[in-house]
Amino acid sequence: HSFDAAFALRELDPTAYDVDFADWLDGQSYVEINGNYYEQDACEEIKDGLINDLESEIDALEDEQAEELEKESDNEEPDEKLLDSLNDKINDLNDEIIELKAYTF
Repeated sequence: HSFDAAFALRELDPTAYDVDFADWLDGQSYVEINGNYYEQDACEEIKDGLINDLESEIDALEDEQAEELEKESDNEEPDEKLLDSLNDKINDLNDEIIELKAYTF
């Protein structure tokens, strides 16, 4: 039979086990998010993918905004409510990007 020190520590002193486990995780490039553990590099890749998706969404909204503004050159009235709505969405997405970029693992 073999002795498992981690098992014994977890059973006898769960707090000490949690501290030691957190220290070990820090050295292994894992991050804990809501009780689940992920590789740090994978989290960074996911974050970058989310930022790219949000930027693509902004590009699409800006294209829609430009199409609406082109109505002025055709002597039509652009839909101001639509333009305001698009602008609000773009601002919200930019805020999300700023928040994501600030997040570090």
